[in-house]
Amino acid sequence: MSSQSAPTTYDFAPGLAVQPDLLVVPAVGGKRQSDNVPVTSLTLAIEVVSPGSAHFDRVTKRRAYQRAGVAEYWIVDSDARTIERWQPADVRPDIADAILSWNPAGAAAPFVPDVRQFFADVSDEDPDV
Repeated sequence: MSSQSAPTTYDFAPGLAVQPDLLVVPAVGGKRQSDNVPVTSLTLAIEVVSPGSAHFDRVTKRRAYQRAGVAEYWIVDSDARTIERWQPADVRPDIADAILSWNPAGAAAPFVPDVRQFFADVSDEDPDV
Protein backbone atom coordinates (compact mmCIF):
# COMPACT_ATOMS: atom_id res chain seq x y z
CA MET A 1 0.00 0.00 0.00
CA SER A 2 1.36 3.45 -0.87
CA SER A 3 0.85 6.56 1.19
CA GLN A 4 -1.76 9.04 0.06
CA SER A 5 -1.39 12.81 -0.14
CA ALA A 6 -4.98 13.33 0.95
CA PRO A 7 -5.66 14.89 4.38
CA THR A 8 -5.75 12.66 7.44
CA THR A 9 -9.18 12.21 8.96
CA TYR A 10 -9.78 12.15 12.71
CA ASP A 11 -13.11 10.61 13.74
CA PHE A 12 -14.61 12.05 16.91
CA ALA A 13 -17.82 10.09 16.73
CA PRO A 14 -20.17 8.74 14.09
CA GLY A 15 -21.14 11.66 11.89
CA LEU A 16 -18.32 13.97 13.03
CA ALA A 17 -14.99 13.54 11.32
CA VAL A 18 -12.50 16.34 10.72
CA GLN A 19 -9.40 16.83 8.61
CA PRO A 20 -7.09 19.23 10.48
CA ASP A 21 -4.75 21.31 8.36
CA LEU A 22 -1.88 20.07 10.53
CA LEU A 23 -1.87 17.50 13.32
CA VAL A 24 0.46 15.85 15.78
CA VAL A 25 -0.35 12.33 16.90
CA PRO A 26 1.17 10.63 19.92
CA ALA A 27 3.53 7.70 19.57
CA VAL A 28 1.99 4.28 20.13
CA GLY A 29 4.12 1.93 22.17
CA GLY A 30 7.06 4.29 21.80
CA LYS A 31 6.86 4.17 18.00
CA ARG A 32 5.66 6.69 15.45
CA GLN A 33 2.32 5.91 13.85
CA SER A 34 2.43 5.06 10.18
CA ASP A 35 0.27 6.49 7.41
CA ASN A 36 -1.88 3.39 7.19
CA VAL A 37 -2.96 3.42 10.86
CA PRO A 38 -6.22 5.24 11.67
CA VAL A 39 -5.72 8.35 13.81
CA THR A 40 -7.45 7.65 17.11
CA SER A 41 -5.92 10.36 19.29
CA LEU A 42 -4.33 13.74 18.78
CA THR A 43 -1.77 15.74 20.71
CA LEU A 44 -2.22 18.91 18.64
CA ALA A 45 -4.66 19.91 15.91
CA ILE A 46 -4.17 23.09 13.87
CA GLU A 47 -6.74 24.73 11.61
CA VAL A 48 -6.12 27.70 9.35
CA VAL A 49 -9.31 29.71 9.51
CA SER A 50 -10.95 31.08 6.37
CA PRO A 51 -14.10 33.20 6.03
CA GLY A 52 -16.10 30.13 5.06
CA SER A 53 -14.81 27.97 7.93
CA ALA A 54 -14.52 30.46 10.81
CA HIS A 55 -17.68 29.49 12.69
CA PHE A 56 -17.16 25.76 12.17
CA ASP A 57 -13.49 25.97 13.26
CA ARG A 58 -14.11 28.22 16.27
CA VAL A 59 -17.29 26.64 17.57
CA THR A 60 -18.13 23.15 16.29
CA LYS A 61 -14.60 21.79 15.85
CA ARG A 62 -13.27 23.52 18.96
CA ARG A 63 -15.96 22.03 21.17
CA ALA A 64 -15.41 18.58 19.64
CA TYR A 65 -11.64 18.77 20.17
CA GLN A 66 -12.15 19.90 23.77
CA ARG A 67 -14.68 17.13 24.51
CA ALA A 68 -12.31 14.57 22.99
CA GLY A 69 -9.53 15.76 25.30
CA VAL A 70 -7.17 16.90 22.54
CA ALA A 71 -4.41 18.61 24.51
CA GLU A 72 -4.03 21.59 22.16
CA TYR A 73 -6.16 23.03 19.37
CA TRP A 74 -4.74 26.02 17.50
CA ILE A 75 -6.65 28.28 15.16
CA VAL A 76 -4.39 30.23 12.84
CA ASP A 77 -6.03 33.51 11.80
CA SER A 78 -4.01 35.20 9.06
CA ASP A 79 -6.30 38.27 8.96
CA ALA A 80 -5.78 38.96 12.67
CA ARG A 81 -2.20 37.60 12.58
CA THR A 82 -2.88 35.56 15.68
CA ILE A 83 -2.95 31.96 16.81
CA GLU A 84 -5.71 31.02 19.22
CA ARG A 85 -4.70 28.20 21.55
CA TRP A 86 -7.43 26.12 23.15
CA GLN A 87 -7.00 23.39 25.75
CA PRO A 88 -9.75 21.03 26.97
CA ALA A 89 -10.91 23.05 30.01
CA ASP A 90 -10.61 26.52 28.44
CA VAL A 91 -13.63 28.82 28.16
CA ARG A 92 -11.50 31.43 26.37
CA PRO A 93 -8.48 30.97 24.16
CA ASP A 94 -4.93 32.05 24.82
CA ILE A 95 -4.33 34.42 21.91
CA ALA A 96 -0.74 34.64 20.71
CA ASP A 97 0.38 37.50 18.49
CA ALA A 98 4.10 37.45 19.31
CA ILE A 99 5.49 34.23 20.82
CA LEU A 100 3.80 30.90 21.44
CA SER A 101 5.34 28.13 23.51
CA TRP A 102 4.23 24.52 23.20
CA ASN A 103 5.76 21.90 25.46
CA PRO A 104 3.94 18.59 25.07
CA ALA A 105 4.50 15.77 27.53
CA GLY A 106 7.70 13.91 26.74
CA ALA A 107 9.23 16.67 24.61
CA ALA A 108 12.93 17.32 25.12
CA ALA A 109 12.41 21.06 24.62
CA PRO A 110 9.46 23.33 23.92
CA PHE A 111 8.53 24.39 20.40
CA VAL A 112 8.52 28.21 20.45
CA PRO A 113 7.39 29.71 17.16
CA ASP A 114 7.68 33.45 16.64
CA VAL A 115 4.13 34.28 15.57
CA ARG A 116 5.02 37.68 14.08
CA GLN A 117 7.83 36.18 12.04
CA PHE A 118 5.60 33.33 10.87
CA PHE A 119 2.99 35.73 9.50
CA ALA A 120 5.70 37.91 7.98
CA ASP A 121 7.21 34.86 6.26
CA VAL A 122 3.91 33.68 4.81
CA SER A 123 2.95 37.18 3.67
CA ASP A 124 6.42 38.42 2.64
CA GLU A 125 6.04 41.44 4.91
CA ASP A 126 8.30 42.92 7.58
CA PRO A 127 7.24 41.57 11.03
CA ASP A 128 8.11 44.87 12.71
CA VAL A 129 5.64 46.90 10.65
